[in-house]
Amino acid sequence: MADELRLVLFAAVILLAIFEAGYVYRILEETIKGSKKLPKFNNLRLMFYHCLKELTY
Repeated sequence: MADELRLVLFAAVILLAIFEAGYVYRILEETIKGSKKLPKFNNLRLMFYHCLKELTY
């Protein structure tokens, strides 16, 4: 039981870290464009793609 819980928690942390990295990428992108507001937390597919892009470079 404890091993399954650890696996689920580990997977949740990894997924949250992926989306967090994608959102930070989006924040940087908007800041470079001159925006002073945080972007909306939407379009999860694009945030996931941005994270994968960051990880591969």
